[in-house]
Amino acid sequence: MEETNKLPVISQETVKAQMSIALTKQQLSVQKMHDLAAKIVFTPENIPEISAFLQQLNAADKIIEQTHKDGKAPYLEGGRIWDAGKNSSLALTAEVRNLVKPKFDKLCQEEDRKKREADELKQKQTAILSGIEGNVLSFSAKIAACLTNDELLGVERLINLEKSPSNAAKYGDFHAQAIEKYDTVLKPILKDQKEKIKLQEELRKQIDEAEKNDDVEKIDELNVKIDAVTDEILQNQVKVQEKALTEAPINFTPVAEEVIADTKFRRTYNIEIFDEKEALRKAKDLLEITINKTAANLVLNTLKDTGAFKDKSEVVVNGIKYSEIKNYK
Repeated sequence: MEETNKLPVISQETVKAQMSIALTKQQLSVQKMHDLAAKIVFTPENIPEISAFLQQLNAADKIIEQTHKDGKAPYLEGGRIWDAGKNSSLALTAEVRNLVKPKFDKLCQEEDRKKREADELKQKQTAILSGIEGNVLSFSAKIAACLTNDELLGVERLINLEKSPSNAAKYGDFHAQAIEKYDTVLKPILKDQKEKIKLQEELRKQIDEAEKNDDVEKIDELNVKIDAVTDEILQNQVKVQEKALTEAPINFTPVAEEVIADTKFRRTYNIEIFDEKEALRKAKDLLEITINKTAANLVLNTLKDTGAFKDKSEVVVNGIKYSEIKNYK
């Protein structure tokens, strides 16, 4: 009891004063931070500066917490007064934070959205370009395999269908490049194959005429020529596909990309009842009055480990909604 009487008399104001002194020793001032908060410009370029400002607020919170802990330790009856002083001081930093954090979160979320959309666009462009290259290789193989003019016309119709405006949407901004690639690579192959097949058909007509005239010598001569053309068509299958492999790739020069600011965040997760009836029916062992956090966190850990939050921020399992929350810093 004597030790208690030797302790100085304290009030909420004296505790707040000690909090302020502790902050000042670390060159921190809530008032100065309050003034700075009003001057912050919320732009992507300022994300590092805002993040550093928020870290200062966090540092102030830690100093207040530690000062509270140190000052309260000798007191038993004075503990409640220290708590009130701490809460009052933290309310001040919370007031400042509320001026900054919501706008900062919104800014970072917008940058994340732009980054996600840029990545999706890049993946879509890569898929389209790969599709064009694949079509060039596929059509070239079909052309090389054609043995009649009708077969060539069938392949040509398929190529023209890919080039038609009705298919422009699937190519996005690369339809013109696709048409150019199909024309520069496939047209010469088509023309060459048509000429060989045409020559082959003409020789067959000459053979028919020679057979009518019983011109054995002419038939033998024409058979040698038609065999040579047939060999060329077969050899052309390899040459055509080798040429397509060389010329199919598209040299893509991307436009200047928007500079997107980097964001830092700490992941936190939330578990809540999404469908009460389903949760009670299928996941009763996870529930207390609201959420059995211990049991539900096991499910949450499994979802995290299996990458369930890779492309989404909310996952519903058996009526329980698991949410990923980004806390920007």
